[in-house]
Amino acid sequence: MKNDWDYFYRIFLESMVKIDPTYFELERYKDVPAIRERIYCYELYHQLRVSLKDDSKYKLHGEIDKSGHDWITQLFGGKCPNPDFVVHVPGDTDNLVVIEVKRSKSHIREIKDTISKLSTFVTKVNYYRGILLIFGPDKVENLGIPNKEIILLWHKEVKKAPYVMNPETGLWCNP
Repeated sequence: MKNDWDYFYRIFLESMVKIDPTYFELERYKDVPAIRERIYCYELYHQLRVSLKDDSKYKLHGEIDKSGHDWITQLFGGKCPNPDFVVHVPGDTDNLVVIEVKRSKSHIREIKDTISKLSTFVTKVNYYRGILLIFGPDKVENLGIPNKEIILLWHKEVKKAPYVMNPETGLWCNP
């Protein structure tokens, strides 16, 4: 699984750099540009699909609706999580990574809830890693990482590599 993870993580970082400014920040008529999570996610999904090998046993899926999945619903206290992306073997517990994307302007409580959700996916649903990808120019504070299997990335600037948070220091650095 480690080799699959290393391959995916490299492609994931490269895919973020390929995102065009049009999908990073939406120009609006007679208004200031806006950062929109869905637009960014759709383009990131596209870049990932173009770059990932089709012969891998792991498949990339976006926005999988977990409603009606009793086991998952129980693990999340009756809630139905819909992660932005999962890379997994469908119908199996061979799960590589679960990914959530948030705007840098997101409220700190929402970001911490997302980290908690990722932690549940890693510790109880057998995902090898979890990624919280924050995008946009607004400063992102030290969020505290519950375990080393959760990776925090901050895609601050278009066409540039994201920063990764060092879980021991809480400082952002280049990957």
